[in-house]
Amino acid sequence: MKILYLDNDIVVCLKMAGQLSTDEAGGVPDAIRDEIGIANAEIHTVHRLDRTVGGLMVYARNAASAANLGRQIADKSFIKEYLAIVNGKPQVESGRFDDLLFRDKEKNVTYVVKRQRKGVRDASLEYNVIGTTPELSLVRIRLLTGRTHQIRAQFSSRKMPLFGDRKYGARNGNDIALWSCFLSFTHPTTGKAIQFEELPPADSPWTLFDGFTSKKTDFTSAKRCQYAKDCGACSYIGQTNEAQLKKKQAKLEKYLQSYGNVLPIIGMSNPYNYRSKVQSAFGIDANGNSTYGIYKQGSHRIVQVDNCLIEDEICSEIINYIFTSLPRFKISVYDENSGKGFLRHVQIRRSTSTGEIMIIAVAASYSFKAQKPFVADLVEHFPDIRSIYLNINDRFTPVVLGDRYKLLYGKDYIEDELLGFRFRLSPGAFYQVNSRQTEILYKTAVDFASLTGKENVLDAYCGTGTIGICASTNAASVTGIEINKASVKDAIYNAKRNNITNCSFITGDASEFMEECVELGRCFDTVFMDPPRGGSDESFLNALIKLSPNKIIYVSCNPETLSRDLELLEPKYKIKLIQGIDMFPFTEHVETVVLMSRKAD
Repeated sequence: MKILYLDNDIVVCLKMAGQLSTDEAGGVPDAIRDEIGIANAEIHTVHRLDRTVGGLMVYARNAASAANLGRQIADKSFIKEYLAIVNGKPQVESGRFDDLLFRDKEKNVTYVVKRQRKGVRDASLEYNVIGTTPELSLVRIRLLTGRTHQIRAQFSSRKMPLFGDRKYGARNGNDIALWSCFLSFTHPTTGKAIQFEELPPADSPWTLFDGFTSKKTDFTSAKRCQYAKDCGACSYIGQTNEAQLKKKQAKLEKYLQSYGNVLPIIGMSNPYNYRSKVQSAFGIDANGNSTYGIYKQGSHRIVQVDNCLIEDEICSEIINYIFTSLPRFKISVYDENSGKGFLRHVQIRRSTSTGEIMIIAVAASYSFKAQKPFVADLVEHFPDIRSIYLNINDRFTPVVLGDRYKLLYGKDYIEDELLGFRFRLSPGAFYQVNSRQTEILYKTAVDFASLTGKENVLDAYCGTGTIGICASTNAASVTGIEINKASVKDAIYNAKRNNITNCSFITGDASEFMEECVELGRCFDTVFMDPPRGGSDESFLNALIKLSPNKIIYVSCNPETLSRDLELLEPKYKIKLIQGIDMFPFTEHVETVVLMSRKAD
């Protein structure tokens, strides 16, 4: 075992095939602890390898770092690449495998299976062929989900077992030709990019591909969306991540450069499948057939979409499964023209940190005869479902959700984790749809505030209390104001759930609350404000100026309305920092965090 990097949070190691990375209980073997020199210290496996596989591995030296890296793995921003020698040649030189895998623990073998059931997991990888001989291929693989045994199973299922992998059908070689060659992730504490690349040892069978093992593969090239022309929701889809980030940076500078320097936008290393809240409309197409999908931009025509590049893959899979199950349970879809039918929409929310799933079926009435078998079937096929609601919307309206909810299964909420805090997500409460970037967004906002522990903080438009709770550990007190009752209820719960005692949350209008505070002489040192896309109104901004906090941290999802609001605030406040964050890759939308400090009178 060779140590490549070691600090108080992480250890990056290089191991050879045949060495253990964990003991039978899943812990770190004493031999590795001794080699690292932290025999009795806390340590967690983050990226481990089977005994038969060599290459790069990562351990975390505390629970917080392990949780942070685990979230990066879950949202696919922790990049893992491998080199493998396979028997035969893939039909195409580059491609992607998306499979369902079942692990037979007794036989210690993983199988590719056809249908989702208990114990089955999704598996995805991308590959590129970078070298060939008459009988073998050298492939570079980016593993999107799972561990090394899935690589072995997926190539074996396509009659291309890895060289030396006799358990999965290879008839040649003694050692498995699979090597963890590249890792890229964000340091859990400093936020800096960490990258390591190590080539396999210069011995057999790797010598068959001398000169090819160092060949890199571009897995970041633009992906093409087959629905882009009809859907129109993602203005920049089909472009590279770098190209769409440049356009967003230019947009930020267009509206905000006059107020100060706009820092380089913070993008995602993996900008696909980031939406953890997915919504699909159900209806009747022009030929009178049932359909589902996304409304065409600017219209009410449904475009059937089976695989959206920006939506969470598990959420999309559940929606596809629901649609194909409708005839089996004799569930009709809603026809907007006739006003007949049952199912109007399905909304799914999934936590990328806990894996918990909430499903909201939006229907035209309470009459759901197939409720019990339908719910039982869903839970059997997707065991991470924790909550299923029926929402009633019997109005002729483009608004998706009605006001009435009925809990059909499980808990009345799911939980997500951000910056080490747990948050409850109820069906009617607002919550960001991109958890990985939300952590960066909130951390940026809290860092801009530079709280010392003495400040009284106001969290305007507080929603479920996320920003206020994240800031609470460095503040004397936090008061959240929010007009949505469901969100305030969740905010109060979230504070208790995280043992936060210096936060209070109030249902009400933020403008009126600040006016009352001015009249009562109540002061706030720092105000966080995260208004809706339309920005703040003039009454809010006037009340904010009267309240006169030392600092304002404005979190905006629309640079155009942000520019308008800054114009009203600028006479009293100096704009010090402007940071763009790409919360919604390949769409035109971009988040911005602005730090303002009160000018001297």
